[in-house]
Amino acid sequence: MRPSRFLKRLFLPPAGLLILGCVAWLGLGSRWDPWAKAGLAFSLLGLYVLSTPLVGLSLLRRVETQYPQLRPDELAESFSGRSDVAIVVLDAGRVSNGTDSEADDAPSSLTLERLALAARAHRATGLPILVSGNGAGPLMADSLREDFRVPVRWIEPISHDTAANATRSAAILQAEGFDHVLLVTHAWHMPRSAEAFRRTGLGVTPVPTAITGTGRQELGLISLLPSEFGMSSSYWYYHETVGRLWYRLRHRPTTESAEEDERSGA
Repeated sequence: MRPSRFLKRLFLPPAGLLILGCVAWLGLGSRWDPWAKAGLAFSLLGLYVLSTPLVGLSLLRRVETQYPQLRPDELAESFSGRSDVAIVVLDAGRVSNGTDSEADDAPSSLTLERLALAARAHRATGLPILVSGNGAGPLMADSLREDFRVPVRWIEPISHDTAANATRSAAILQAEGFDHVLLVTHAWHMPRSAEAFRRTGLGVTPVPTAITGTGRQELGLISLLPSEFGMSSSYWYYHETVGRLWYRLRHRPTTESAEEDERSGA
C-alpha cells in the first residue's frame, strides 16, 4: 500500500475518530482524565453525526452540486464533429472475481458507472475515448469495447492518483493535438479532477455521473440513524475536500505567475 493511501485511511473518518477514541480511553483515570473524557465524547459524537444520512448527504451535496449533469443531446450539440476534443474517463478501481489471477478481475461498480456515462457521451458525440488509471485502466478499455460496444483510442495505465491521471492524460492528448476534454468521473470527485486537468492547460467540460445528494431523498427521522451510507457519504466529502486542499498547496502558483493569470483574466 502506498504511504499516501495508508495515511488517508488512517486520518479520515471513521478511522481517525476511532483512533482518537482509543487514545482517549487509555487516558481515562490518569491526570489527563478531563481531556480523555472530552476526547472520547468527541470521538463517539463525531462517529454518530458523520454516520447519519442527514449529515453525510448534506456534506456530499457541497461537492456534488458544483457542476451540473449534461444530457447526451447537450453534449452532441456542443461537441459533435470537434477534432480537438476527447472523452477522458477516470479509473475508480477493480474487484476480484474470487480467483488468484488479476486477469480475472473486473471493473468496480463505481468504475462501471463512469464507463456507462462515457459510452453514452461517445455515442452522442463520436469523440474518441481515453481511459486513465493503473487500478483498472486496461479492464476499463476491455469493458467499453466488449460490454458497451464503443471503441477506446488510448489507455493510460500508469497513473495512481488524480493528479497523475491529469498530467499523463494531458501528455498523450496534447501530443496529438487535443486541447479539450469531456471529463467523466463521479460528481463528488469532479471538483478535484477538473482542477487537476485544468492545471495541465487542457480545457475541461465536466461530465459528472451518479450525483448522490440530489435532494430527492426524504430525510426524515430515519436519516438520523447511523448507516454505512451516511458514513461513506461523509468519508467521500472529507476525502475530496482534503485532496483539493492538498493539491492546491502542492501547486500553489508563484507571485509572478499569479499576477500573470490575473492580468490575462484566468
